[in-house]
Amino acid sequence: RQSASTSSMIYSPAETISELSRFSDLYPGDVILTGTPKGTALSTKKGFRSWFIGQLSESKRWEIFVRDQQKSGRYLNPGDVVESRIFSSDGRISLGLQRNVVVGEEEAY
Repeated sequence: RQSASTSSMIYSPAETISELSRFSDLYPGDVILTGTPKGTALSTKKGFRSWFIGQLSESKRWEIFVRDQQKSGRYLNPGDVVESRIFSSDGRISLGLQRNVVVGEEEAY
């Protein structure tokens, strides 16, 4: 469902690495988790409902937000398959394909 490149991210990988290196030493093999570009399951309401919810307490806003996300049906479920490819836009570099099957909590350990 998601097909986006790092060019869609708020901060480029180079900017992220530059900022992180200001306060943390980075070494070969370190993994940096950056989040995700557009196209994820997360969404928020727009318009009057959004304005109305904004008038509520923070705890109530979070309660409504979590409830809405749980009802959306857009999140991963056990049995879903996630395939991720990392490659340069010109095709000269390819780090391969990762294929992961989502498992439930009871299967995770």
